[in-house]
Amino acid sequence: YYQKRLFIDVSGEYYLRRSLGLFLSVRNMNNAPEDQKIYGPRTPDYAQFRAREAYHPLWTVGLKGTF
Repeated sequence: YYQKRLFIDVSGEYYLRRSLGLFLSVRNMNNAPEDQKIYGPRTPDYAQFRAREAYHPLWTVGLKGTF
């Protein structure tokens, strides 16, 4: 199973004019890793950790407009 984790996603827009705007989106802003654990009824604590996947923040920035 995957252990609990907290991903923080942020997005926003700012319009320079009615037909032209900027946007920003950030996924996993707090850089939370994803830990995978595997165990059975008799698995000791030190053997439960299986893997860690680190996803860095993904930034998307751009212009959008209506013509």
